Amino acid sequence: MKIAILVLSAIALTACSKSASKAADSLAASANAAKDSAAGMVSSAATSVGNAATTAAGAVKSAADSTGAAISSKAGSAKSAVASKTSDMAASAKSAAVNSTITIKTLAKSPEQVKTLQTALNGDGCSVGAVDGIVGAKTRHGIICSAKKHDVPATDLRKLAAALNITF
Repeated sequence: MKIAILVLSAIALTACSKSASKAADSLAASANAAKDSAAGMVSSAATSVGNAATTAAGAVKSAADSTGAAISSKAGSAKSAVASKTSDMAASAKSAAVNSTITIKTLAKSPEQVKTLQTALNGDGCSVGAVDGIVGAKTRHGIICSAKKHDVPATDLRKLAAALNITF
């Protein structure tokens, strides 16, 4: 009977061993499948990250292009505004020069009065050249120079005459 128990034990042990071997094979297969699945997930995640980086780079480039276009547009607008303002200022300066000449002729009605103005301007350190009684470019420049010195508008010759202590 001891032999029969030993034989039965050996048969049972062989069956357990085969069962354990199958279980081990099954676990190994599951581990390999899990490893392959994890590798696939990592690869997929890497691809997703790469795609996201490409998309982000495209968005940054697009934003940079838009910003560059906006800057170019603003620069063009600024250039137009400066050109317009310069044109307006030139027209105003020409108008002021004409008005100044008209005012000089109105204020100083004779060549003698213009000579008085020219003498006062030369005395104020604003050279008008020769005192000739003629209102020319040098006289107009002298008026502008003296007006700046006395902080009066160059177009208001009554105030300038008062600042120079002359009367007409």
